[in-house]
Amino acid sequence: MARKILRTAPRKPAQSVVSATSIGSETLPDGATAAPSCDVDTRRALIERAAYLLAERRGFEPGHELDDWCAAERDIDDQLFRGEIAAD
Repeated sequence: MARKILRTAPRKPAQSVVSATSIGSETLPDGATAAPSCDVDTRRALIERAAYLLAERRGFEPGHELDDWCAAERDIDDQLFRGEIAAD
């Protein structure tokens, strides 16, 4: 029996709300307005630090790395959105 090979169109990369090139505010799909965005390297450093602190609070128990990263990412993005962190 021959196998069928399904071909799909290549996926487009997801657009990031936090962009290194955007200036001012951007409009989100639902019409909400985001706070000024920060550069990618700054955002990543903030997320790394927050994820480290989450892991430290748990005593660096293995197996939660992705959960820590995702929680830190949500927290940092929320803080950037609300303007609680300066978006340099």
